[in-house]
Amino acid sequence: MGGEEENLEEKSTASGGAVSPDSGAFGQTVITDKGKVPSPSDLSKKSPNLLIGSMLGNHEIQEMIGGGGMGTVYKAFDQQLNRTVAIKVLTLDQQVPGNIDRFLNEAQSAAQLDHEHIARVYQIDQDQGWNFIVFEYIEGENLRDIIHEKEPLSIDRVITYAAQIASALEHAWERGIVHRDIKPSNVIITPEEKAKVVDMGLARLQTLEDRHELTATGVTLGTFDYISPEQAKDPRNADIRSDIYSLGCTIYYMLTGHPPFPEGTVLQKLLSHSSESPVDPRQYRKEIPEVFVDFVAKMLSKDPKNRFQNPKILRQQISILAHELEIPLHENLTTAIPYFSKELRNRIVSWSLFVGGFVGVAILIDRLLSSWAR
Repeated sequence: MGGEEENLEEKSTASGGAVSPDSGAFGQTVITDKGKVPSPSDLSKKSPNLLIGSMLGNHEIQEMIGGGGMGTVYKAFDQQLNRTVAIKVLTLDQQVPGNIDRFLNEAQSAAQLDHEHIARVYQIDQDQGWNFIVFEYIEGENLRDIIHEKEPLSIDRVITYAAQIASALEHAWERGIVHRDIKPSNVIITPEEKAKVVDMGLARLQTLEDRHELTATGVTLGTFDYISPEQAKDPRNADIRSDIYSLGCTIYYMLTGHPPFPEGTVLQKLLSHSSESPVDPRQYRKEIPEVFVDFVAKMLSKDPKNRFQNPKILRQQISILAHELEIPLHENLTTAIPYFSKELRNRIVSWSLFVGGFVGVAILIDRLLSSWAR
């Protein structure tokens, strides 16, 4: 499909979607004696699969399902609560100054969220030198793999998923949280066709003071294929409108099978996000409605002031857009606030001019008649 995401990330997602534990650069699966947990130094020097079969707290590690970002993610079984979970583990090579604070910040941010379209945090703990977060385990496949292995999604599926993701962002925004890494691989689609946003590894509380900012100096957070112009320049200034831009890029990917700027180096992509307009998606799919193209273009505005200003407004507009295109949405995602398409706006302007002209002529005639009567 082209346009692979530039940063090193997991083959699957942070909280679900299994990957063969002996695939890629991670080597063969190694089963350890239960209860005998390798140290973080062993894991960092050898294979992350060394943890498989070990116990972290009450959790038996079963298989690796992802890696990258802040840690390695495993599928595990909680023997105390009798349920399958996902565990994100911070390895030794990541335990540099500030990383543990960022890791804890990830958990604290995500723990505030309780929403049907967000992977829930169950626990944060430390055991035998390991810092880890326990997440809801989600059965399903991420959007990147779904589209890469098959084809771009239908218009109704794109709008349905977009509404669900916007609802998740609205929930986070209401709690002062910005995700800062919305992209196809961070959205899992369950067998019930429900979108789940995962991996809050780059999220931060907007209420953090600057001196407590946990973004490493000189590091651009986010994925280059889906990053907003302002986040690329200074991630500390990225607010919820940056997530809206990244969701716009993700919608573009769902529609076309590749991000808005699929070609070029990292620097070229960053420059494109800042100064270029993506190719009209109708060049790839003629059936995309013009109103939908305009909608996505607004999400991808270079200036945050020209985008939808928060996820609540975005979700409301998606709802009305779906209504205009006769696409049914779940009642929790619907709204009564109208969205005016370009065609409808043009009609409103034309009628307004007509009515205004009619009223003006009527006033003029009234004045002439009054003058004549006098």
